[in-house]
Amino acid sequence: MFEVYYTQEMEPRKALEDIKKGMGFEPSLAIFFVAGKMEKPELLRLNCNSISVPVEGIITPNGVWSRGVLALVTDADASVRVFEGNAKDVVGMMERSRIGSFNLLIYPLFFVKDLLTFLRLRISFMRVNNIEEASQIFERVIYPMNTILRPFRNSEKIALALNIFPLEIGIGIPKIFLNGKPIGRSILNVSLEEKLKCEFNDTYPERGKSFEETLEILSQELANAERVKITKKGLAIKEIDEKSIKNFLRERKISMRTDIEKDLTQQKFFGATPYGIWFVSKETYGSASLGILDYELKYYPSLFNTDIFYDEAVFAGEFIRGGIKRLLEVVKKSDFVIFDQNFMLMFEEEIVGIMREIGGHGIFTSYPSFTGKVERKLMSEIENDICVNSGHTIAFLNFK
Repeated sequence: MFEVYYTQEMEPRKALEDIKKGMGFEPSLAIFFVAGKMEKPELLRLNCNSISVPVEGIITPNGVWSRGVLALVTDADASVRVFEGNAKDVVGMMERSRIGSFNLLIYPLFFVKDLLTFLRLRISFMRVNNIEEASQIFERVIYPMNTILRPFRNSEKIALALNIFPLEIGIGIPKIFLNGKPIGRSILNVSLEEKLKCEFNDTYPERGKSFEETLEILSQELANAERVKITKKGLAIKEIDEKSIKNFLRERKISMRTDIEKDLTQQKFFGATPYGIWFVSKETYGSASLGILDYELKYYPSLFNTDIFYDEAVFAGEFIRGGIKRLLEVVKKSDFVIFDQNFMLMFEEEIVGIMREIGGHGIFTSYPSFTGKVERKLMSEIENDICVNSGHTIAFLNFK
């Protein structure tokens, strides 16, 4: 059995009291999705495995909320495992672990533990001589979205990933807790023996049948699209058309941010941008986008491993033709829905009306990704049975 409860209380103990009032069973697992600033979210604990996760917004049948707690509780047979280390080590551990029929992965997509870690990274980057070294440094703070899903794809199990990357990020953020303790740079796998009904979708047109066809689809779909050549390796991007990302954007009169060190240390790094690179997969001809900002960086980080993509890509402003109509076409009634947080930014005024179509509960969070079978030729399917993008993705869960 699964139940969902919402409270607007932002004091942890009062929020728990509200949630307990409606509970009709003893849960084996509780996941608390917290929107807004809460002091001590680690106190959100029941007498079972309890996870606290920051999100950007909460959906209920009565509206959309930017503050409060949404509790998803179940008495299902669920295990929670923690995998700590770099991506290669974590993938190896997950391959050797017991994987259930349905898996929910929760982890910080990008995480710098503390100021000392940040300063060490800064010194390492000052000494970097090539793009391979830069990618290895990024591996210390990034879990690449596509890489993390491969053990589940290879085991033919369903996995839905919440790649937590808040709109406002800084050192030590996001804070995710398991049973009152911070997980830091780790991955939580909530593994269920029963197979939940999970559907994954995006709001792009279907991908093409060739590299050129997908590039043409993207060029028609995006605002002011232009083909570019990317110098990349692993998690590092060096140049767009033989120019640094900052200089490339400046040539187009684009100026947004200047000091990444200041933004991260003051927790003012804004995890969204209207400009990005759309890569095309060598394996499926699908596409994933990476938002870019004009920071002074010799190497720019990628949130997924870029080795699976062609070097030629599309640079554009993030605009999807059809807009709100396209989103309405894929929205469906569900018990629980997970929306990419960019939908909140794009359709702020219309989003409440759209959510009424769902009739259930849900969250706005960063970049849900998925491995499993999908109904159509999703643009976001960048590896066989692996769907990843940094925008415009949606997951629908049904518990019955």
